[in-house]
Amino acid sequence: MSEDWNRLDELIVGNQKLRALQLVRKIFDCGLTEAYDLMVIRYDELRADRPDAFSERHEAYWDGFSTSFGGRYAADAFTEEP
Repeated sequence: MSEDWNRLDELIVGNQKLRALQLVRKIFDCGLTEAYDLMVIRYDELRADRPDAFSERHEAYWDGFSTSFGGRYAADAFTEEP
């Protein structure tokens, strides 16, 4: 599973949000709304831990990416590695 986590981090840092969403859905076997919430949580963690890894500032990272389903955070999902 750590290979999936490493790949997820690469996708998020590399601004490949759609691929990251697909991988989150695979890892957690969840729907799109929950996958989005989980991806945002992981993004926030990576942004805090490795800010220099991102080539874009926070505001630019989310430009052009929108959802119609809203979503909510599921913060406890990343408390343990799957």
